[in-house]
Amino acid sequence: MKIKANGLIKVGAQRDGRIKILGKAKCHPNDAFILETGVRLAVHRMVQDADKPFEQTAGYVYYFVDYDGSIMGKPWDDDVIDSCNQALDNCFNSTFTAWLHITSVKRGIRHLADALRLTLPGPKKDGD
Repeated sequence: MKIKANGLIKVGAQRDGRIKILGKAKCHPNDAFILETGVRLAVHRMVQDADKPFEQTAGYVYYFVDYDGSIMGKPWDDDVIDSCNQALDNCFNSTFTAWLHITSVKRGIRHLADALRLTLPGPKKDGD
């Protein structure tokens, strides 16, 4: 959490040595700065969409965990990428929700990759 003299509060999480800001709140210049209220508001903004189910709407930006664990945003186009992410339960309303699911999504991607390696046909031999 970062708190600045101008009343800006940022709440984030650290992963792989990088900090991802997941919620923030700023005190209006005419209001008295109350730390507890600012922190509560920043944390609320961070988690507000965590339990909300993802709705497939054309053009709506959703977030997903990429194969390397990074969080990406993409508009829903009902294309192959969207279908794969949906099959892996890898479509989220916010970066925070995607961040909460990094471990399970990466595990699912790993299992899928292992299954594909097991089922891919071997190289053809001469005469086949």
